[in-house]
Amino acid sequence: SSFVSVQGFPFSMFITQMRHSLVILPLGLLLRATQSVLADKVEGADVDVSDIEADAGGRWRGIRVYQELLPEKNTWHIERKGGGKMVGCSGGPYAAWYFFAKSDCKLPPGSYVANCCDKRLMSGWSGGYLEIAGTGKKLCTKYTFNAKQTCYKEEFSVAPKKCSLHKCKTIARERPRRNGRLIGGLSALSESWCPDSYISLEWDRKYIHFQADYNLFAAKRTGRNTGNKKDNKLFKLKNFRTNDGRLKSWVSRGGGAQFCLSNAKAWDTAWAIIPQNNKYWGIGCNSGGWMGRGAYYGNNPHVGSGWVGVKDNRHAKAGRSLNRGMTMKICPGKAKRDKKGKKIRKGPRAKKCYKFKLN
Repeated sequence: SSFVSVQGFPFSMFITQMRHSLVILPLGLLLRATQSVLADKVEGADVDVSDIEADAGGRWRGIRVYQELLPEKNTWHIERKGGGKMVGCSGGPYAAWYFFAKSDCKLPPGSYVANCCDKRLMSGWSGGYLEIAGTGKKLCTKYTFNAKQTCYKEEFSVAPKKCSLHKCKTIARERPRRNGRLIGGLSALSESWCPDSYISLEWDRKYIHFQADYNLFAAKRTGRNTGNKKDNKLFKLKNFRTNDGRLKSWVSRGGGAQFCLSNAKAWDTAWAIIPQNNKYWGIGCNSGGWMGRGAYYGNNPHVGSGWVGVKDNRHAKAGRSLNRGMTMKICPGKAKRDKKGKKIRKGPRAKKCYKFKLN
């Protein structure tokens, strides 16, 4: 039988696509007009990525969200494989067509399940998808026209990013007596993280060096309660070193050092490096009356924010006039050594030269 084509496509396929368009356009206009009625929220997430010990040391991946046709009915969320939705990894419905929607979702290495939903029409995402940033991998691309299901699930995994760090790299610098910009945590520095690296804080000829199993640069202030230790995010530090005598003594007697990220409701301090036996949690990483010992990044809306250095009990831990300024660096970890303590060389060993004395 004869066969008609339009620009290389079979005529029957062309007619099918036109039918989809004729149905989608007026339906899209109707959905836009009733957006406030149709806008429902994905159920609240209940897994905070900072609590996932199995993913320690990895570099995180962001999730991009692209919406094409009828985004007014589309929602999504990502859950840990085995259960538990990820905090900050959900969204929709959306208003803009042919548009990358804003997403703050970041995932540490691990296995996950993407859930793309159309609970209104069960017709799919009509060209939209989720994308793992930096990899080009797209999710939910098969959830399209005439899907006839409310949600589409797709398993995927996030692999650690590879990084090469051969020398110390400055990742943040703040000047004295000026308000700091890291009051929300260190998430702005997330892309600089390298597993097994050292973090260095330097100010006034003082320094603090340490390592962490977690990506501290992904830490973000959250939470609605304050007053208890568990209200804050705490990360144990290892290989801690400092040339500040007081801090060195407090950490030694306190069983080691920990990085404290205050909850979002706290004030006076945004984050701090404190002994593990700290008992002052009244307003985040310290208590009222400036109680607490350690090195602090102040956050007080009335007096200012920034790095104030090492402070003892009853010493102010925030204030623009107190800001010392600081330089934060990330440095390569120590070279691996064998059982005898000698460095393990990757390249060929250099030839030794011998001197002979002739009689």
